[in-house]
Parts: sequence; C-alpha cells; structure tokens
Amino acid sequence: MYSWNLFYIESNRSIDTDPYKIATRYFPPNFHWIPEIPAKNLQFYFSILIHTDSLTIKPIYDKTDDSKLIYHSVYILRFITKEDWGTHPSTSKKLRDSEITYNYYDYINAWLRFMLFQTPDMSHSWFFNFDKNFKGKIPLWFNKWWHQFGLIPNIFPEELQQAYKSFIQAISSKLDAYESKFPYCIHFSKRFKPPWILKWSYEKNGDILQRFAFVKWWDRFSHMANMINTISKEFGQNPLIQVPASSTTSKKKTNISSS
Repeated sequence: MYSWNLFYIESNRSIDTDPYKIATRYFPPNFHWIPEIPAKNLQFYFSILIHTDSLTIKPIYDKTDDSKLIYHSVYILRFITKEDWGTHPSTSKKLRDSEITYNYYDYINAWLRFMLFQTPDMSHSWFFNFDKNFKGKIPLWFNKWWHQFGLIPNIFPEELQQAYKSFIQAISSKLDAYESKFPYCIHFSKRFKPPWILKWSYEKNGDILQRFAFVKWWDRFSHMANMINTISKEFGQNPLIQVPASSTTSKKKTNISSS
C-alpha cells in the first residue's frame, strides 16, 4: 500500500461518510487534485503522454455493458529524459499534431497525474506493463512514480519469488552506478515484462481523507512458466519449474506520504 494524506475534513463536511463524495466536494469538478492551472486537467496530461509516444493507453469496457469502463491497459514505451528535452525544463514545446504546449515539468507531472483517473463507483483499475519494444534510459524521477504505482515483488507467486531472487543475485554486481539507483524490480520488469494491476481509492481516517494505492498480481498471466524458465536458463540458479494454472496475490503499497 502507498497512501497519501490529502486534506483535513472540516466540521461542515464531517457528516459525509462516503470518501468519494468528500473528495468531490473538496476538489474542483473532474479533478482528484488541486490544479495549479485549471486547463492542465486529465486530458492535458493524457495528451502529453500519448502524443510523445511515452505510453499506449487503451480503455477497456464491460463486455455486457459497453458504457461501463472497467480499466485502462497501459504499456510503457519510453521516457523523455532531461537530456532528450535538450533545453531548460521550463521551455515550452508544442505537442505533435496539437495546439497544446507543455514543458518538461508538465511531462513529469503527467506521469503522476494521469493515474488519478477514477470512476464514480471507485471500481476503476489499471493494467500495466513495459511494452515489448520499450527502449531508452529511465530518468531518476521515475523512482517516485514506481514507489507509488509500480510493481512490488511481494505480490509475486512463490515460484516467481525464487526466480526473482536468482535474478537479483545475478545482476546486483553488474549494474553500473546509474542503474544501481533504481529498484531491482524496475530492471526485472523492464527485462521480463511481468504485468501488474493497480487500483486506488479514498479512505476516511478520522478527520483526514487519504488516498490508497493497491497492487495485485494478474492471476491470468499465462507466461509465468516461460519467464521462470528463461531466468533459469540465463542465470542457471533455478531448476525448470512447472507453474500452477493461476495464482492470485495482492498487496497494498507500503508507504505513506503527505500531499
């Protein structure tokens, strides 16, 4: 679990018990944060990440009710680093095929803000993975995103836990100074592409409204056996493993932050 303390609930709002209603009465319409500039809304941040080819984002609807959005699938394609930006972070640029202008600070914020999409019934989830064609350098600021929304090895099924330990033992001495600044799980995810599911929700804790992020293993992931056997062949520390058909594990992110 990762949690944020969002704001204090004043006495005139204390009669509310529904955390979502408390949030919507505090934040501006269609926002789940306090915007610095109202025009920099979810659509603004979605557009930045899509038009810069940083992510592919696809909405998935209920098969029996095409008006009900269930989740978004997201594949990480690449990052724009400070070096890629090529000028001062405050310098504005225009998105491709768009009149929208943004700066590098907006690009960084886009990674954090697009995650705050939510449905009124708080049922929305995210399906994440690194794209098979992912390439390029990961910027250090992505550590913050990963800390809040990224995959955590605690949710791995037991068989994958063992393979993950072998992976860590094999690469720990091979990472350079820059690569060592990232969690092992980022390197693992970038290389082997295990998917993960993330959901977030509001919770009322006394006089404070909090946001909680949860991550879950995708129990229909059909390539885990191949992944484990690939790790075994590459690092030679695990026997070939036959993996059960499905395994479900979920965890809350385990940190708290004030916001």
